[in-house]
Amino acid sequence: MVLSGGTFTMPRLIRTAPNGDLFLSDSGAGTLFVLRGVAPKGKAAQVEKFATGLDHPFGIAFYPAENPKYVYVGNATTIQRFPYHSGDLHAAGPAETIVHDIPGYAQLTGGGH
Repeated sequence: MVLSGGTFTMPRLIRTAPNGDLFLSDSGAGTLFVLRGVAPKGKAAQVEKFATGLDHPFGIAFYPAENPKYVYVGNATTIQRFPYHSGDLHAAGPAETIVHDIPGYAQLTGGGH
């Protein structure tokens, strides 16, 4: 599957949801995308914005692993979760911030991970 083509700014991580959808965190765009299916030329058949306005997202986790109720997103300075039902293309509700004030922005402070 081809992921490029102008859709993404700074793609960081891809995780497969239990139903087979691909979730992609785009740190540069502050967006969590859902990619579904494969088009004839190998690109994603459908690309949707699951959540926007995120702070440099990179980590993605589904919880619980089977029949998840949440998608967790690791941002630069927070961890948030969104309500999720298998097959959702958009967040089923608003973000809930689980962890605040993680020391982030290593590129600005000289740190790293």
